[in-house]
Amino acid sequence: MGSSDCFNSRKDMLDKISTENVKNHDIIGTEDCSIKSMLKNHNLAKAFSEVSWVQLRTRFEYKVKWYGKQVVTVAKTFPSSQLFSNCAPE
Repeated sequence: MGSSDCFNSRKDMLDKISTENVKNHDIIGTEDCSIKSMLKNHNLAKAFSEVSWVQLRTRFEYKVKWYGKQVVTVAKTFPSSQLFSNCAPE
């Protein structure tokens, strides 16, 4: 598989994930993560960079406007894990 095939495959997956989530949810919550800090972890840097967080976030922001939905960015210091520890996916 060539690099353009990988790029197209990743782009297609990001489009599918973002479209499905925006269509099925009125509000999309994202965390204001420090990607640069995560990339400093040499054990995980490749995995983090391959996930394409910035592209996914960009697609969410575009599609929520298109569908009349909303993106809420939560500060990385917000204690979401503690506050919502009993929440389970539907």
